[in-house]
Amino acid sequence: MSPRDTLQDIVRKMHFPTDQQGIMNRYLREAHNWQSHLYNARQYIIEFADSLQGKEKLVVFGSGWLLDFPLEELSERFQQITLVDVHHPAQVQHKIQNKFTNVSLLEADITGNGILLSHDFARNYSGKKPDGMFTPDITPVLNILKKEHSSFDTSAVSLNILSQLDAFILDYLRKYCVPEENQIVKLRHTIQSQHIQLLQYFSPSCLITDVTEIRYPRKEDNVVKIPSLAIDLSEGSAVREWTWIFDTTGSYIPGYNVHLDMKAMII
Repeated sequence: MSPRDTLQDIVRKMHFPTDQQGIMNRYLREAHNWQSHLYNARQYIIEFADSLQGKEKLVVFGSGWLLDFPLEELSERFQQITLVDVHHPAQVQHKIQNKFTNVSLLEADITGNGILLSHDFARNYSGKKPDGMFTPDITPVLNILKKEHSSFDTSAVSLNILSQLDAFILDYLRKYCVPEENQIVKLRHTIQSQHIQLLQYFSPSCLITDVTEIRYPRKEDNVVKIPSLAIDLSEGSAVREWTWIFDTTGSYIPGYNVHLDMKAMII
């Protein structure tokens, strides 16, 4: 990484905006099938916000396109809302700047600098099996948030991001180097565990995530179920579950329609 490279420079080099646009493109194709999931997520967040006492601020991790976040309702509930993502789409930036005076945007790597570290790591081990794996650390982003948010006045929402935090990084690493399976498992566990720690700092926090990816064959074959997470989510309260009909075109996983088993909880 050049000393002049910023996070956004690296994000563009790793094609994150393209992946992010892909989410919107899939939503436009699957809008009808996504409605139940979006309703469940938004309703759960509203109920979570209504249950809070003494919390005047809200941090939202993985805000993205705001499809599943009830911004209109919660902007009236909280004095300040901070939307955190590694890249905010231009349409979201325009919407916030022109309509919501108490909502701010923060572009940050909530993987514990995993994006920047993976970029350099892939370059250093290009075409090779790495000797070890880098260790993400959420301390920098937490310190940034602490400047305006305390654990006393702020709660957080993790919005369908937990299973994706390492996915983008691992997809990039696999293009350029050959990490061992045990290195992948350790990295996934570290990134996801640290995200839970981030939410626990602002406890009570709301976590919404997929826990299982279900692949239905478009032709004759077996249904495949793949766990989405590398960590255990046995702790938490007010647990709610539903299924997200994610892709019915076979474009996400060629040859399969994909549903996601979702879980929402307070931690």
